[in-house]
Amino acid sequence: MSKRLATLIQEFPANPQRAGRAMRELSETDPRAFLAESIDILRRLPKGPGLDCVLTLLAPDDYLVDILWDDDLLTTAQATELAAYAQRLDGQLSLHLGQRLGAASAGAGNDKIERVLEILTATPDAMVLPLLLPFTRHPNRRIRSKAILMMGLVNRNAKWAEKRLADPDPRVRANAVESMWNVDSPEARALLSKSAGDRHHRVAANALLGLYRLGDPTGTRQLIDMSRSEAPEMRAASAWAMGECDDPRFLSRLRQLAGDPFTRVADSAAKAAARIQVHLCRQADAAPLRVRLFAERIRPAGQRELWVSVASPEGFPLHGLTPMAFAVYEDERLVTDYSVEEARQSESLAAGFAFPRSLPAAVAGCLRYKTKPHQWALAGYVSGAGQGTGTAEERADCLLSASPSVLTQELDRAASGQDCTSLYAAVRSLLKAVSQDQENRHVIVLVCAPEDSHELASSQAGMAEQARKLSVPIHVVAGPHVPAESYVLLEEFAHKCGGRALRIFSEEKLADAVSTLYLSLMHSYRIAYRHTDASGGASQTMVRVASPTTSGYHMVEDASEIDHPLTVTTSET
Repeated sequence: MSKRLATLIQEFPANPQRAGRAMRELSETDPRAFLAESIDILRRLPKGPGLDCVLTLLAPDDYLVDILWDDDLLTTAQATELAAYAQRLDGQLSLHLGQRLGAASAGAGNDKIERVLEILTATPDAMVLPLLLPFTRHPNRRIRSKAILMMGLVNRNAKWAEKRLADPDPRVRANAVESMWNVDSPEARALLSKSAGDRHHRVAANALLGLYRLGDPTGTRQLIDMSRSEAPEMRAASAWAMGECDDPRFLSRLRQLAGDPFTRVADSAAKAAARIQVHLCRQADAAPLRVRLFAERIRPAGQRELWVSVASPEGFPLHGLTPMAFAVYEDERLVTDYSVEEARQSESLAAGFAFPRSLPAAVAGCLRYKTKPHQWALAGYVSGAGQGTGTAEERADCLLSASPSVLTQELDRAASGQDCTSLYAAVRSLLKAVSQDQENRHVIVLVCAPEDSHELASSQAGMAEQARKLSVPIHVVAGPHVPAESYVLLEEFAHKCGGRALRIFSEEKLADAVSTLYLSLMHSYRIAYRHTDASGGASQTMVRVASPTTSGYHMVEDASEIDHPLTVTTSET
């Protein structure tokens, strides 16, 4: 029957009615054999609709409770995974298992009680709490601590957990702290911060892991500090917690700990590093995040601020990333004290693009990121056509449209040479177009020739006044043929117009830079911290960002690649 039942499970998605009927017939004609063969399948737990059908047939008469209860049938780990999965189908499973435990507690040994309590932690249920109260006063410390953990997971109450911190048993304190993992409240954070200073290594490690999972950067620094403790138990526990974080920022320290003279510390560090490497390999198989560090400001007393754009592999902004998703390195030195703020803009956006008529592709790439409410105006220009005096010919009014097909036609028109205007006239026309509507409005200018940068610079006073009057920041992307002295003029022009400037050193990155700037107008993150050394002279900065499934990074080796705004622009507030 085992092969027959396994085959039916595999065939279930294709023909659920036939496979389900066959399973039911097997369970009714020979229930003992069906139960025995089901146990072999439950050890493997092939999750899916076929297994769900088997579990539904086992639910009557508490067969599932019998299976979970008997440690000769499933290991504790197997039973715990099964309980967590089966609870979706049988909402009374935890209650029935808890009732079995309460009724048999007098005759059950400590190992049995501990096993069932561990299984119940995978399926926290408030209905079980009254049945667990006697176990919180059990003479066995391990049983008492597991009961405390179970009650804490259900209560999610920081005040209740704080009372457990007075218990002399470190297991009880550690499990009380663990029950507060992922409870994001001021009380829970305060409890975790307090417990991080506990004298017992397990309690402290649990608290710091909890802070990390809540997105508190102090958990990172304190874990690294804990790994430098004189007590081997503290170092080993910190290595374990680092591994649980699956965070590559800990790899450098873990590799150092792998050479610790105490075997327990070295083994814990080696296991944690191996776990993180596996996590990195999984992420490497996925398409990377698009990460771009596009602006930096240095404040007095060594305070540094970075603005970062983060997009999915498909190019859409990622919202809601916690501070722990970001890792900043200065010359390979990890920044451990930092804060992250997310800046979202309104859904509406009016964006104007000025570009050399030979480079419409640099703008066309942004179309994939345009959302329906966004309106665009496009203006191709002839490089060097203007005289830089502000008296160049006027361009016909730009069309402001939200239609991708219309915008594609406009790009084609520019590429065909129908746009013969100067850069100055193109920008003036774009300012007029995007100021017609929307609250969030911007102009992006792509400059690829020195003469065009001088054209903008010569007219910056009047252009900046007009941009500020219309509340339309002007941003600049400078191509690889713009010399450093010309880029200085462009950056000054952008800042006077309330915008940003980006410098690109290869033509292959032009389209990416325009897209990055466009995405940053919709969404960005600000990272604030102090320099890792007193001089503040880091020659290389890297920002790594991780999501649950993949990661990405951007490394800046030349400070002129990114903008250095003097004031906060409208898109940063």
